[in-house]
Amino acid sequence: MYKSRRGERVLVTAIDPEGVWAVHYIVLSGPYKGVGARDGSRLTREGRARLLPDGSSPDHWNDLVEEYIEGPDTDEQGGGA
Repeated sequence: MYKSRRGERVLVTAIDPEGVWAVHYIVLSGPYKGVGARDGSRLTREGRARLLPDGSSPDHWNDLVEEYIEGPDTDEQGGGA
């Protein structure tokens, strides 16, 4: 489980062996909860959500920024950045 740049909990469900958009995911919290469950949402292997034609990847709210670890200070509601 990871945290997106927006602060949502994101579950990686599969990683394809090849291809640019190899990481399949489901959003578990926040305003976009459920995204990816049916629409095949994907990220790059680096956890990035967008690539420009020149190959660069500017910051995007769906980027995965860190592993999500539950604890006493964890915001269980997610979202909201």
